[in-house]
Amino acid sequence: MIKRRINLVLMILASLFFLVGSILFLPQFVNYSVVGVWFFATGSFTLLATSVADLLEELLGSTGQ
Repeated sequence: MIKRRINLVLMILASLFFLVGSILFLPQFVNYSVVGVWFFATGSFTLLATSVADLLEELLGSTGQ
């Protein structure tokens, strides 16, 4: 149960990073575009890490359930 909650929190954080990063790519925020790139990269890494953890749990079997 706790793994599921952590997973959900990480997915929400990744989504927020993508959202903020996307907003910072808009023309009126051109001065913050580098920050937008870092937000986008952080969201991508968070999504990747969460997906890899899910895959490993699936492949290795979960003993906590």
